[in-house]
Amino acid sequence: MQKRRNYVIATLALLLVAIMTPSYGSAAASGDVLGTPVLVTAAGQSADMALLVKMLQMAAIDHVANATATAGDIGSAKTVIIVPGVSTKGLGAAGVSADRELKRVLDFAQAAEASGATVVLAHVGGKTRRDKLSDQFIDEILKVSDYIVVMATGNADGKFSNYASANGIPIVIPPSLAEVTNALKTLFGK
Repeated sequence: MQKRRNYVIATLALLLVAIMTPSYGSAAASGDVLGTPVLVTAAGQSADMALLVKMLQMAAIDHVANATATAGDIGSAKTVIIVPGVSTKGLGAAGVSADRELKRVLDFAQAAEASGATVVLAHVGGKTRRDKLSDQFIDEILKVSDYIVVMATGNADGKFSNYASANGIPIVIPPSLAEVTNALKTLFGK
């Protein structure tokens, strides 16, 4: 019985190390480099987009940020990054309902996909941005995503990694915000 318990603990420890290692994600391992110009938008009007924009700046990745971007804003963007996370305060400040915001995001994501731009879902809000409403946005964005970047705490239930695995989508799961910046550098060949 003790041997079995030790085996289970060792297996779980190895799995945890694999998940928490920045290079765990197949996107980083694939060697693909995402193109610029980059357009970043919010999906739910949380402050998470501002956080990701700061990380892009730290990684020296040229980008344009527009929290309320529409299909008409895609232009020549080769990569669009959609940052999900619903904030009722953010929605109120933007003067939009959750339903209207979801429609904007869906229209934007579909137009980005149709334009040939690479769609990246970047979830940097961790566990706090995984409520029912945020998950509704996430579920829709996953359907058009070509890459996923998600902090490990946001993927504690395996939602992103399971979807990525089932759909052949490259994913990077950094264990910390600092490692998100490193993952972005890798994805953009910096």
